[in-house]
Amino acid sequence: MAPNTESAYELVDQHDAYQEPELEDTPPPKPRYHRSASRRTIKAVAVVIAACFVVFVVFQIISNDAIDRFRKAMAGAGNGIDDCPCRPSNVPQHFQTRPQLWPGPTLTGQPAFLAQTVAFKPSETYVPNEPLVTSIPIQGMTSQNQSIFNMMGYLSPYFPSPGLALMSIRFHLAHRSSNFMYPTLGSQVELFGQRLAAAAATFKASGALKFLNDWKYELGAEILVPKGRQELYDSGVLHSYMYSRLYDPNTKIIARTTTQDRMLKSAENFMAGFFGLEW
Repeated sequence: MAPNTESAYELVDQHDAYQEPELEDTPPPKPRYHRSASRRTIKAVAVVIAACFVVFVVFQIISNDAIDRFRKAMAGAGNGIDDCPCRPSNVPQHFQTRPQLWPGPTLTGQPAFLAQTVAFKPSETYVPNEPLVTSIPIQGMTSQNQSIFNMMGYLSPYFPSPGLALMSIRFHLAHRSSNFMYPTLGSQVELFGQRLAAAAATFKASGALKFLNDWKYELGAEILVPKGRQELYDSGVLHSYMYSRLYDPNTKIIARTTTQDRMLKSAENFMAGFFGLEW
């Protein structure tokens, strides 16, 4: 039997027998901070949008305000009303009072000082400013009772003090507000008027009271009436004649008052009477 020349086994080199596995195509690794970078981008976009919105709102406010000012300026120019004092006026020159184009001579005289020069019986040489009704002589009054209106206590209208035969060097004035004013809120006068107005629908008046059928309470409350403004103005004029020489025009006068309307208006009218409208 002839031997088999072909071997059942084939010897190969050990390096040839090992085959390395083929590497598959794998995607590149993702960056570790991709989420943080995207978040920063979103935040930056949001900040830019918010800033643009704020700028837009501010621009709208400024532009609207400028448009309103322009409209008011145009309307004022057409109606003669303008907030800008530097703008030329549409009022004809011969009707303008400021500035005074030709004021004429304006020399101020020596201030009066009647409190010193007419201190003895001033009523015989000088009649102070008083309401007309209190200046009427009353029959039967004596020299010590010159006017019954001076004996009404705190309800008396203003009347000047007779003064003393002393040298006046300083003057302090504490002045109350005028008595000529509308009734205070909650006073009997106001309550009486409200009762009459409320009862007008339930009764029928006749004769001399017929006017109550359609009468309405129309008084104001607590502010000065024209006579009250005149009273304080006249008081300022009177004190100007009596004491204006004591005032140093190179200094500022101190006038204190409250913020309530009748007190403030009383002080302003007194100052206008003492110094004039340009005080």
